[in-house]
Amino acid sequence: MASSNETYTANGAEGTTLTRSVLIGMSVLLCFQGDYLLKEVASSPAVGQFSFNNATGTLTFGIELQPDQVVQVIYK
Repeated sequence: MASSNETYTANGAEGTTLTRSVLIGMSVLLCFQGDYLLKEVASSPAVGQFSFNNATGTLTFGIELQPDQVVQVIYK
């Protein structure tokens, strides 16, 4: 299975979570917040980290998303 790319531009109201239905059942290979590569952790992410629930397609970040901030997810 080839990898795919999902890009999202934040509006600032998301807080620290972002749910994308396209990610349900998928595996996240890479996740960028702006141009910064985030490290995946199992839970309670800190700054520079994220956690992912593939049952819901929810990404949780260690810092709130800012308006116009781009989140890019490479997944398969």
